[in-house]
Amino acid sequence: MVAPPSRDNLLLQALPAAERELLRADLTSVVIQRSTLLADVGEPLRHVVFPAGGAVSLVTATADGGSVEAVLIGNDGVAGSWCAVGIEGAPWRTIVQAGGPAYQMTSEAFRRAMDEMPTLARLVARYNVAAHLLTSQSAACNRFHELPARAARWLLMVSDRTGTSELTLTHDFLSQMLGAYRPSVTVALRGLDAAGLVEMRRSRLQIVDRASLEALACECYNVGRQQTRDLLRLNGLAE
Repeated sequence: MVAPPSRDNLLLQALPAAERELLRADLTSVVIQRSTLLADVGEPLRHVVFPAGGAVSLVTATADGGSVEAVLIGNDGVAGSWCAVGIEGAPWRTIVQAGGPAYQMTSEAFRRAMDEMPTLARLVARYNVAAHLLTSQSAACNRFHELPARAARWLLMVSDRTGTSELTLTHDFLSQMLGAYRPSVTVALRGLDAAGLVEMRRSRLQIVDRASLEALACECYNVGRQQTRDLLRLNGLAE
C-alpha cells in the first residue's frame, strides 16, 4: 500500500461523506504503471480502478493486430464498472495508458458497494453514459477530422484526466490510441513541436501552449468536455 494520492478521483470525491466512509475499508491507494495490462478481452478483472492521476484505456483490437482506443478513463471515472452487472470477462483490452496514483478495490467489493450505495450507483451510471458519448464523439472525430487536430484533442483529454501537462507516451502507443499509422503520428507530433505547442523529449511530451493546442483541436474536444461536465456535474475537470 502506498500513501494516498495527492490528487483525487472526482467521482469518489463527489460521494457524500457517509458513502465514502463506507468505501474506505475496501479502497487501496496504488500507483498504476504505464502499459500494464489489467485485463485482456474475455479475462476477469481482479480490481476495479479509480484513477486519481493516471489513466486507463479500453482498447478495441482487430484480428490482424490493429487497435484503437474506445474509452479513455481518468480522474473523472472508473475502469471496470461492467463488473457491477455480472460481466465476468473484460469487454475490452484494459491497459494503463498513463501511470500515476489511483484507488482500487476488488471486483466483489465493487459489486457489493454498487448494491448498497445509491449515490455511487447513480454516479457510475451517469459516468457510463458520458463514456458512451465520448466514444461516439471519437468515432465521428476519427472519421471526419485531420490527424493533427485529433492528436491535439487526445493530448488535451489525457492532460485533463491526469491533472498534468507532462505526458509519458511513445509514437507507437499514440498511433494505437488514435487508430493511425505510426509515421503519420510522428509527422503530426513533430508539427506540434515545431509550432511551439508541445515539447517532445524521447518518450515524454510537455504541453507548453495549451491555448493554442485547444485552438488546433477540433470541436470534438469542447463538445466532449461539456458533455462530461453536464452529465457528471463534477467540479475540477479541465476547469
